[in-house]
Amino acid sequence: MRDSAGAAQIVVVSGGTLAERRAVTLGERIGGRVIVTAGLRPGETVAVLGQDRVAEGPAVAVTTTSAEAQ
Repeated sequence: MRDSAGAAQIVVVSGGTLAERRAVTLGERIGGRVIVTAGLRPGETVAVLGQDRVAEGPAVAVTTTSAEAQ
């Protein structure tokens, strides 16, 4: 997803339910996936569906899936 200036951003879920938009730096694309090279720490939860509908701050419901299912 990109902000109004065209910079890449993601929605990170912190504290289990709080959505936070965050700028990231993207690297190489491999097999339909993109490597995030800056702006994301190991173990953080990233929203992969509905990022365009998530408002920053309000509680969100988190559903997990295995990485292999993606």
